[in-house]
Amino acid sequence: MPIVKLLFHFEQYKCIRAYYETFYFIVIKKSYCICYYFCFCYIIMLMAEIRFYEELNDFLRKDLKKIPYQVNTSKGQSVKDLIESQNVPHTEVDLILVNGESVDFSYQVKENDRISVYPVFESFNIQDKTCIRGKPLRITKFILDVHLGKLARYLRFSGFDCLYSNKFEDSEIAEISDKEGRIVLTRDKGLLKRSIIKKAAG
Repeated sequence: MPIVKLLFHFEQYKCIRAYYETFYFIVIKKSYCICYYFCFCYIIMLMAEIRFYEELNDFLRKDLKKIPYQVNTSKGQSVKDLIESQNVPHTEVDLILVNGESVDFSYQVKENDRISVYPVFESFNIQDKTCIRGKPLRITKFILDVHLGKLARYLRFSGFDCLYSNKFEDSEIAEISDKEGRIVLTRDKGLLKRSIIKKAAG
């Protein structure tokens, strides 16, 4: 008899455990998944409209060139990060308008923002319009990374103000570029992403 009772209680235990596991999977776990889904949507499902002008279109896919298009963005994302997520280096940008107002790179994108991104202006003085830097990058001065020694010689022969040393560290190049307003020439994508660099080409 004790063995029969023990088996009976064991079977009851298995049934209760199976019921609990089924309840956990269907109700609790599913509820967590639903909560995670809505939290995920809340975090990333912000939509904005962006358009790039002139030579900035060279960085875009063919179907996105010279038109405004919708982009997904996350809450708190800066306009600089959004621009670079479209494969456009921030160093190529001289003016950003959001809903018609000039902003800097730290501006946090909001739902339904309309963003216009412009390259360096050669014919117009936009010093009183741009919030990105103190004055537009109109003076052509270069600093080159350690892999571009031959190009540095050619630029100097052509009469350009060109700074080069094969001992420069990336941090030095970035600091000199910021301090002297020099355009960085490099093949290093990591160097191009340094926020201190305002103008570069790779």
